[in-house]
Amino acid sequence: ARDNGMNKQQSASLAKNISVNFNRKGSKGQQLGALYSFFNAAVQGTARLSTTLAGPAGKQIIAGGVLFGVMQAVMMAMAGFDSEDDEPPEFIKARNTIIPTGWATGKHDYISIPMPLGFNVLPNIGRLSAEYTIAGFKDTGKYASNLVNAVIDSMDPISNAGMSMQSVLPTVFDPFAALAENKDWTGRPIARTDFNTLHPTPGFTRTKDTASTVGKALAKATNWITFGTDYTPGALSPTPDQIDYLISQVTGGVGREFSKGEQVSSALYNGTFDEVPTYKIPLAGRLYGNADGQASQGSKFYDNIIRLNGYEGEIKGRAKNGQDVAKFIRENPEAKLVGAAISSEKQVSALRKHRHKLVESKAPHERLKTIDSRITAVMKNLNEKVKKARKETVL
Repeated sequence: ARDNGMNKQQSASLAKNISVNFNRKGSKGQQLGALYSFFNAAVQGTARLSTTLAGPAGKQIIAGGVLFGVMQAVMMAMAGFDSEDDEPPEFIKARNTIIPTGWATGKHDYISIPMPLGFNVLPNIGRLSAEYTIAGFKDTGKYASNLVNAVIDSMDPISNAGMSMQSVLPTVFDPFAALAENKDWTGRPIARTDFNTLHPTPGFTRTKDTASTVGKALAKATNWITFGTDYTPGALSPTPDQIDYLISQVTGGVGREFSKGEQVSSALYNGTFDEVPTYKIPLAGRLYGNADGQASQGSKFYDNIIRLNGYEGEIKGRAKNGQDVAKFIRENPEAKLVGAAISSEKQVSALRKHRHKLVESKAPHERLKTIDSRITAVMKNLNEKVKKARKETVL
């Protein structure tokens, strides 16, 4: 700025306002900032993004960003990642540049490099358009929803979780909204869902293997204090993962990384480190990911279970009202797998109960790994059946 003729005051002002000027506040900024964290920074960031894109280099930035997203989608498809199965998960692709690293081994390993907030909407437009094309123009609603979420997260100063209650409620209520929706701000499920609503299970029995020791102990104690048993839930019966989530919200980033360290140490001790999801690894989990393993298969598995349960309700409703069930199944080939989904969920539930007993009896690590392998195999089997069904041509 000084080299181009500006004086000290002008160049200092330019430097201070080049990104976010935390001394600048609107008339309502202080009040809204008290309700929504980083509201002022988000507003200024969006304004700066608009100014930049409207400037002389705006067209080149837009074209380059969209093209970069298209290249990202093509590169992941060439590396064997399936966008229909959200490999990697959408919340990671939406905020990071993904570099596949498992070309030679055939594994779905990748490195994720964070993209600048705001500008990441441009690669997302290109990536989602390319993924939609590669998928054969299927799941229009899903890709449209992902695009809307990407735009909202980039532009909306009160949004931090796309289209959800967490984006509308003041920040202080976000943890409670997340628990009610059973998903954190990234969209990742917080706890395992209790699918049997007629015979609910205690929360501590639905723990993920990576839950912390503290979370497990508090979940069991809470259930017992509120008159629950090993087989029936008490008046208050949270899962260990829900408790871990609340603890991480209270303790912040340091607490979250410490909790991850404790969980990884426990997994190493129990011989189950292979099943620890990469996002649970302290620090490194922010830059490295893997779309294989029980954690990844489990996420797809329970998504499929929920969707197929919906199909089951649709089929029963149509049959009861004398409507054409066969036509619905032809239009939704996945619906043929309702029985397989029920059977698979029962198998996984039984295997998890057996594993829980093995853990309590201090069984050897090899037996636990055998159970984990069987669980992963059941999940993968259903996931592959669903994937195959979705590719069937609708006549």
